[in-house]
Amino acid sequence: MNNRHLTTAIEAARAAGAVIKKHFRGTVIIEEKSDGSFVSMVDRGAERAALGVIEGQFPVHSIVTEEAGVFDRDPDSIWYIDPLDGTTNFLHHVPFFCVSIGYAHKGVLEAGVIFDPVHEELFCAERGGGAFLNGKKIEVSNPEFKNAVIGACRSSEIAKKKLGLKMAQALEERVHGVKFMGSAALELAYTSCGRFDGFVGLAVNSYDVSAGVLICEEAGAETVTHSGKPATFLDKDFVIGNKEITLQIVKYIKKAKV
Repeated sequence: MNNRHLTTAIEAARAAGAVIKKHFRGTVIIEEKSDGSFVSMVDRGAERAALGVIEGQFPVHSIVTEEAGVFDRDPDSIWYIDPLDGTTNFLHHVPFFCVSIGYAHKGVLEAGVIFDPVHEELFCAERGGGAFLNGKKIEVSNPEFKNAVIGACRSSEIAKKKLGLKMAQALEERVHGVKFMGSAALELAYTSCGRFDGFVGLAVNSYDVSAGVLICEEAGAETVTHSGKPATFLDKDFVIGNKEITLQIVKYIKKAKV
């Protein structure tokens, strides 16, 4: 792996983060999208900043972004960008959101960066090189299941929200807590360094989780589907954490999905 991809992702994430931080707790123009979620001028400005960096270095690479959509070029080299994951938190002045940028070659994640511009925390990983938070190596946690804190996300679709709550309830009875924090990418970042002990993804998008999945895996996590089979960042529904945690989570959410 050429670490030029990682350094470019870091530069792009910081560029997007600068746009976000400049406007945090300010007045911004927002729109409601067709799925009921929100987008602001800040999302789009951060995306333009990230795209400018990446396209400046890799003009023929394909790009999948939340707001601008898909730039279909080289099918083997694809960037996945969420310029502001946690827009609702941002709009409500809750400091839990981030920039997420992942790079995959021939379907395999090779570099990932998650940047929290408010707390100046940069999570990053390169395939085979470990995972890091502000330059310090990180690892996933390994608590007893009853003491675990699990991050989770819900779709904006009503049916998926109800399913997410049902799965959370099944877990709540057996772990210390389940947290819906409003940013799948940042919850994955927190899982990678042991702040959370696992994560349950439900109806997520590749641009939300590509970077986080790689960072978690490089920190020692495994990624499986809700039925316990091996999963990738392209799976909409998955569980991530150390092996024992994922086994336990799958055991209980399976029952909730029946």
